[in-house]
Formats: sequence, C-alpha cells, structure tokens
Amino acid sequence: MSNEIIKLLNNQKLRDTVVKTITEVYSYAGTLYDNPTEDMADVTESSLWYEAWWRAEIYGEMERINTAFEKYVSNKMEKPYCIEPGEILAKFYEIACPGSSGCPELESINFDDLYSIFVHNINLNLLSYKVSSPFTIYEMEFDKDKDSFDDFSQGLAIGLAGFEAAHQILEKRRECSNEDKNLLWRHNNMEVCFSEKTTTGNQPHDRKTNLNAIVQGNLSNKVCQKMETMVSKVLQTATKSLALMNKDMDKRVLLENKVTLEQYLNAYLMESTKKDSFGKRIHNAVHLLVESDLQTNNSIAIALSITSIEALLGEKGESISEKLSTHVATLLEPKLKFRSEAKKFMKNIYNERSRTLHGSELKSEDFCREQARHLAAAVLSSVLLRRNFKKRFGEKAETPNDLLSDLSNSCFKTGLPDGILEYNVCGFWRNKK
Repeated sequence: MSNEIIKLLNNQKLRDTVVKTITEVYSYAGTLYDNPTEDMADVTESSLWYEAWWRAEIYGEMERINTAFEKYVSNKMEKPYCIEPGEILAKFYEIACPGSSGCPELESINFDDLYSIFVHNINLNLLSYKVSSPFTIYEMEFDKDKDSFDDFSQGLAIGLAGFEAAHQILEKRRECSNEDKNLLWRHNNMEVCFSEKTTTGNQPHDRKTNLNAIVQGNLSNKVCQKMETMVSKVLQTATKSLALMNKDMDKRVLLENKVTLEQYLNAYLMESTKKDSFGKRIHNAVHLLVESDLQTNNSIAIALSITSIEALLGEKGESISEKLSTHVATLLEPKLKFRSEAKKFMKNIYNERSRTLHGSELKSEDFCREQARHLAAAVLSSVLLRRNFKKRFGEKAETPNDLLSDLSNSCFKTGLPDGILEYNVCGFWRNKK
C-alpha cells in the first residue's frame, strides 16, 4: 500500500496544482515582505516574514493545496489507512513552509524538487517498516511445553540483536507468505501476526501464559499505535468468542481458527460499501461485541451482545422479538424437539435485556451477561461459517434477506442450515432444569 500512496502523490495533476499554488503563495509573501501594507507597519523586522507568509496563506488561496490532496489522495486511499491523510498534509507543510527568519530568495527555490523531496520523505521516513510492541490477545493456564508461538520470538528481541541483525530479521519477516502459521491478517502492506508468548505470576498456582500478537509493516508511527489499540481489542473479543465455544481453549484452537480471527479483523478494520450487505451487518456486530467486552456495566454489556444478534438476524416490522427468536433457534438448534426451548431461551434473554435497561435488577446479571455473550458469539460464528461455505462452493454471495428467508423456511425442519455447525451454546436450553 505504501507504493499505492506514492503513486497517488505522484499524480501529475496533484503535483502541478500543489507546485503552482505554493509558488504563488511564496511570491505573494515575498511581495508583502518587500512592500508591507499599512496595517503591517507595527510588525517588527524579525516577525515580518512570518506575518507576510501568514497573510499570503489566506489571500494566496493556500486552501487549494488542501483540496487537491483530498481529491487526489485522501478520497482514493483504501482503509484501514497505513498513514493518516492529515499526516501527509502536515509533512508537506513542514517541508514547504518557511520559518520566520527572513524572506528566502524566490529564484533559489525549485518547487518541483521540493515536492519530490516531500514524496521521498513520506516513502522513506513516515512509511518506513515498523513493528509494534507485543500485546496480549488471550490469557490461559500456564503451559510448560514449547509451542508454535515461540517460532520467531527470539527474532523480536531487536534491542539485543543489534541494528543490523534486527534489520535482517525484519526483512525476512516481510517476506513471509500468507501460509505462514504466525500470520493472522494482511492488508495495505500491514500485517498482524502471532508473537511470542509470555508468562505472568511467580507461584505455580497463579502462573498464566499470555498469547501475544504484533502489528508490523510499512505504516506511520501514528497508525502503528492506532492499529495496535484496535487490533488488541478485536482479537481479545475474537479469542473470547472462541473460548466460549471451545471447552479446552488453547493455542491449538487459535491456530485452527485463524480464518475466524481474520474475519473478525476484516469486519472491524474494513468497512462494507453496500448499505444492507452481510459485510455491513457483520461489521456492526463485531463492533458491538468489542464494546460489550469493554463494558464494566453488566446491563449495557447484555444490551450490546443482544443488539449484535439483532444486527445479524434482525428484521424490520412487527413482532421483532418473535422473528429474532425463531431465526436464532433455527440457526443454532438442529433438533426439532429442542427448538422451541431454544426459541424460549432467546426470548427470555431478549426480555432480560429490556428489563435491565429499564432499571430492573436481574437475579444474576453476571450469568445473564455470559449467556448473552455466548449466544452472540455462536450466532456470529454461524453467519461467518455460512459465508465461508457459500464462498468455498462458488455460490453467489448471500444477502441478509436470503439467509433470513432460508431460516424462516427451515424453522420446522430438522438439522442446521447448510454450512453451519452445532455449538455448545445448545446446552443452555437442552440442560435447563
């Protein structure tokens, strides 16, 4: 993506507009410096060039530069950004705008060369290769056995390896293929990878193993920090979903479900352009689950989890809870004899959401929160599996209405919809006493 950014910056129309405008602004500022207006009479000699430049920015239509960058660069950049549009503009002004020490000779400035310097600075400085600090995505019981997350942990000890060795390690890492078992996600020249594991706790009974990840690639420092924050949140949500649906959650489960982790990342970091596509619904559902996990208030957490289910399977019109409960039961419960119980369970959770939001106290908010979160994880995973199934067999991408219609037609049929697996969430209503 850094190459794509450079291509955008080298657009000839953009270059011509920026060079022409900055030349005119310099020329106007020089004129004001040599021939101050009456209202500049009180400006000191040391501040005269700064004042002249400030006025030239306004009257010399400097805004044309901002508009050109927005038209030819910002509007064409693909999300998630590897560099913020504002960073590009700020770097140009940092290089192009003079200080206040005095008026430079206009003839001595080659503005086309100045623009080339700016582009090279973006490419070689702001978009240089970077690696974030490792961040925890899942905490589990201490595992004494060496595992696959240690594969390149030594290579990340950059401070100990020295600059040259670290450079070689990073270059080698950049060449990793999509099949690399540590690679989770790649887009716009950025990668998210499993990192080394760490342990916490001094005593055997309280020792934990933290599974970590890193963000790396050609991206700005600002974006690297922002990506680290976002990726950390969404991967913690994704691993929590996997843990709820897998009794023995460990590194093996994560490796086996890399596609799921990638789908969570895609949904959170990338936006669907279609108004009512499943991509947009999944995007909303993942964001709601992330926010649910961050809540300290159980009522809000329950509401967000249920709303994420509505985002995936909700329909407009009357009898919203009735339709939603039927869809959830058909999606998750394969046995007809338990489907009515599944429907009752979903209705109850939905009503508990409404009750707690209106101030009623629940007997066990913690347990209700866990149930709602588990249910939301199962629904989202089922929708993701369904999409993978359709794609794998070369079928047309399913719209929300397609799936909802299929669920409505299958509510009295045994078995699950094509491509969907049975999850342990069924125990909530099957084992109800």
